[in-house]
Amino acid sequence: LQVGSLFFHDMRLEILNAKKTEEEKEADLQNEAADDANTNKTVGVTAGGKRKRRVPHGKISFSALGKEISARWKAITPEALSGYKARAAQDMERYKKEIEEYNIREERRRAEER
Repeated sequence: LQVGSLFFHDMRLEILNAKKTEEEKEADLQNEAADDANTNKTVGVTAGGKRKRRVPHGKISFSALGKEISARWKAITPEALSGYKARAAQDMERYKKEIEEYNIREERRRAEER
């Protein structure tokens, strides 16, 4: 992922979590426990393979969220930015490794088909 994508993701979660009520926080904890029990199931996909439409949370509009995150991005400290850059570099390494493994599997599959 890119540095900005990681920052956006983190800030979105932070902003939305700050706007949650205590009941919503308790429900999230219960949902996380249920998700952990169902880790092998595909979440958010219909039987036809299409992505399910998310229900709007109603806490903040997308444009207001974008403006808030943009303001935080402009004010980010060099230390925080270097942390995001390190995470992005780690993710790039993970991605390269996964692509390499995928290419090896595909080469084997193609060789077996011949």
